[in-house]
Amino acid sequence: MKERGDYKYNISVIGNGEIVQNRLKHAIGAHNVPLRVAVMDIKERTCETERVGNAKFSYYKIDDSSSKRVLSSNIVWIATPSSSHLTYLSKYINTSYIAIEKPLISNKTELSALLNLYHSNLWSRVFCLGYYYLEKALPLTFLYNPL
Repeated sequence: MKERGDYKYNISVIGNGEIVQNRLKHAIGAHNVPLRVAVMDIKERTCETERVGNAKFSYYKIDDSSSKRVLSSNIVWIATPSSSHLTYLSKYINTSYIAIEKPLISNKTELSALLNLYHSNLWSRVFCLGYYYLEKALPLTFLYNPL
């Protein structure tokens, strides 16, 4: 059962890099429905809250209370470096719907753990984002092999 409190969010974003700051925030803010978003990152942030369009973003450092925020969210968006994807995916796969950037893992040793998660009934709650394919792989493939 989820603990109740004043930390209910529509979306929890883990990570606050360039993609989150320059794209994801604006896309979420453009949504017609007002949304509450918790953004958690390893770095301190001077601004605690910010309104972008219809969304209110609250910023937190990743710490022990971060899990409460994540667990009280409908969606967890994992926007961290690939080396930490499996850690967050494993931790939250049975609590919320998850959007996760590709690549899902960063090394071969994580593959069996990822495959175990993939073959579980929980994988239906995971949405893998493929914009890296569109932004990076497609142009690189075209440049190296245009035909």
